[in-house]
Amino acid sequence: MNDGPTSDGEKRYPRVALIGSRQSFVIASRCASLRIGGGAPFVRIGAGDAGRWSAHAHDHAHAHDHDHDHDHAHAHAHDHDHVYGVHDAICAMLWAPGSVADPYAVNEIESELRLLRDAADRRSLLLCAEADAESLPLVCEYADAVRIAPRNMQNFPLLRAVGRSGRAAILQRAIGATLDEWLLAAEYIADAGGERIVLAESGIRHFDPEVPRLVDLHSVATLQRKTKLPILVDLSWCDDRMAVSAISRAAMAIGADGAVEPTPWLPLSS
Repeated sequence: MNDGPTSDGEKRYPRVALIGSRQSFVIASRCASLRIGGGAPFVRIGAGDAGRWSAHAHDHAHAHDHDHDHDHAHAHAHDHDHVYGVHDAICAMLWAPGSVADPYAVNEIESELRLLRDAADRRSLLLCAEADAESLPLVCEYADAVRIAPRNMQNFPLLRAVGRSGRAAILQRAIGATLDEWLLAAEYIADAGGERIVLAESGIRHFDPEVPRLVDLHSVATLQRKTKLPILVDLSWCDDRMAVSAISRAAMAIGADGAVEPTPWLPLSS
């Protein structure tokens, strides 16, 4: 039996507590698959809206048919690794923006998801999309993983519904949540049958107005002693290239299983 905080966790959140080794599992679609956690390679997840992903997917497919310049492709990939700072990591999943759960765009959700699915398939990527209680069935139809936004971290009916859905779940930490509150939320998903749960550290509230969110890497290190679940660091909200590069490197060094970055092969702003 593990000692310290993990033993206490075995009593309060037994399904997600660290007992033995860290968990590793596969998320797959008809076009792609990804193993995450448990010593698998560090994962890069690209965040962007349907319009940018679709345009890029079309351009990429066109370029693939007409241009096989290996040196150019190698230089391009190196350029992005230099900017984003995570060498030897593959962009494996498309992280859809929160607008897919926007109550004012309910009629556009399916068309947005269809575009995102097409963009993901063209790039041989998985698709992760945010869901609320109303949009969950539709999101499950198109997405390979369901993202639970920070504001819904303690939406217990939604957590249970996601657990019953059979989809992988990516649970983002609420901006003021403790680690135990976050793990207890994950326990709700696991208790409802969810077997593939990923935690995403999305930043916590702090006192400095110059920095919108504080990425809590100390918590990422602590979680590795408390839970078997894979852990991502979510930087999808960050518009500072140097910060994305530095934090992604730090996340990898501290043992996180991946990072969510602003669309890695497109400029952060036009």
